[in-house]
Amino acid sequence: MTPPEPTDDRHPIDDLVREHLDREAAGVDAARVLARVRAAPAAPRRRLPRWVGPFALGLGVGAAAAAALVLLTPDPPAPNPVVVVPQSPAPAELVRAAVTVHSDDTDRRYEVKVERGDLAALARRFPHLPPPQYHELVRDSTLWVRGEQFWVDPGPDAKTRAWGRDRDGRVWVALGPRLGVQFAREEAGDPIARLCDQMSLRVPTLAAEMLDGYELSREDGPDGGESVVRIAGVLREPGREYATPRVWLEIDPRTKVIRKAVQKRVVFGEAVGTFTYTLQETAKLPDSLYDVRGHLDPGARVWDARNPQARTDQWNRWPAWKR
Repeated sequence: MTPPEPTDDRHPIDDLVREHLDREAAGVDAARVLARVRAAPAAPRRRLPRWVGPFALGLGVGAAAAAALVLLTPDPPAPNPVVVVPQSPAPAELVRAAVTVHSDDTDRRYEVKVERGDLAALARRFPHLPPPQYHELVRDSTLWVRGEQFWVDPGPDAKTRAWGRDRDGRVWVALGPRLGVQFAREEAGDPIARLCDQMSLRVPTLAAEMLDGYELSREDGPDGGESVVRIAGVLREPGREYATPRVWLEIDPRTKVIRKAVQKRVVFGEAVGTFTYTLQETAKLPDSLYDVRGHLDPGARVWDARNPQARTDQWNRWPAWKR
């Protein structure tokens, strides 16, 4: 389809504007305007002071040198990062960690060394007390410990075969291959309890006493505690009748296992002796070795405090079984 021809819609005002512009253009003489421009004098050149040239040159050279210096100068080193050095564990934290480690079912063998004090002076001052030298079981021994359980091998020349504490907290003594004595659960202040504290290394009990009644301090070696950490404990109330005024623990900083423990014990202010426990090995033993029957021959007799027909209440106290 062919589009329609455009219509002429020019307004009359357009004609009037065009006639005005044509008259203005006809009155301009282009040749005369060009001649006037050519005949006009050139504007004088403005001269700069003499010092401007060297100054500008210096600025340019300085700017170039500064740019080169920026490009050639290496980036400044980053500030040293803030290294947060972890604080060494506090003594109480290390003791709690040792409790956690020693509360499992691992069996650890310690060598027990007993350095006796002046027992003669103790006997003269307190003749009614049985000094530890009369306790045949207080001697250099081999100690196996599992949490609160333990058993002691007093050696081949001892009168007893073994003694210890079972999982129920009952102390037992294997007097020989055919006879054993099993006491009732020891009580605080009982001679049996004192004997267990002296010869055993029940870490949960020892740690509870240290956290509750001792001033603890940490003593690191020259390597800053990398190989071993030593915890020293001083009793806050040293005036007790039976007391351990000082305790030292050497703890492995990695495993938190007690490698060595030293306990100094006194009775009524008189030194009884120093007990040193040194870790020898870690193993897994049968459960029966923590029970009296595990050290007796089959069919051996056991005097048990829980059986009133087999024995009387006198067996509930340590000295009684020797009567």
